[in-house]
Amino acid sequence: MNNIWHQKYRKYKTKYLAFTSNDTSIVTDPSCLIKFIDDYKTYKARHYNIPEQFDYRVNLTGLPDRFYLLSYGSNSIPRFVKKYSMDPVNLSKYSVGLELKGWTRYFFSHNPRWGGSIGSIKRSSSSEDTVQAIAYEIKKTNSQYTIGSESFAFDNLAQQEGMRLDPTDEMINGLGPYILQLIGLYDETPMYAFVRNPRLVELTPLPPGRMYLLAIGVLIRNYREKMFERLDLDYTLTIRYLDDSVPTSSVKLGWRDVDQFVQPP
Repeated sequence: MNNIWHQKYRKYKTKYLAFTSNDTSIVTDPSCLIKFIDDYKTYKARHYNIPEQFDYRVNLTGLPDRFYLLSYGSNSIPRFVKKYSMDPVNLSKYSVGLELKGWTRYFFSHNPRWGGSIGSIKRSSSSEDTVQAIAYEIKKTNSQYTIGSESFAFDNLAQQEGMRLDPTDEMINGLGPYILQLIGLYDETPMYAFVRNPRLVELTPLPPGRMYLLAIGVLIRNYREKMFERLDLDYTLTIRYLDDSVPTSSVKLGWRDVDQFVQPP
């Protein structure tokens, strides 16, 4: 997001919070605020582009000096705060909310740590499918990564959460469950996400565990905050699997349960 929109975002976020709490001393013309929110969402949509060819990476070699990391699963702002001892204000400042139209979240394999299957995203045949996500702005200098004013152990994240190569791990059959994929451009900046490794031998998926679904709920809450949406509404997650023959279902998460969820280590 450019500096002008950063300034508008900070200005109107204060007014928006006051408006939702019925504080008329700050917001005298709600229509201006609503117009800004519509303009803001239009700006976000126009500044996300899908590349003609997807770029898959099995390591971090050759990543650009500035890129976005799209998170659609468990890697929410609170999880990064806990896992990497980062400042939530800094993380929030250097992240944006995005809705990927024509994409879908699906679940595959199973992970004992999360108590069930884990998630990935892919292009959908339906333009009505969407994935709500957030994207962190990351800068790289030599082999060091930063988000805003803080160092970020992106190589550690890639190893632990994404491109782990452990031939003794039966869950992944010696292949890392995720690889990096270039999935779009945001403000003309490459945007990557950890997606399912297409070489992974698929296991019969288990339903995703409740802890993992709550972690996704926290990330969608981050999205709602950034897109000025209400936080006191329940979450409905569609459960799709890589194997299309497995029936699709849905799970409802209470917004209070998401708010009270404690991030795992």
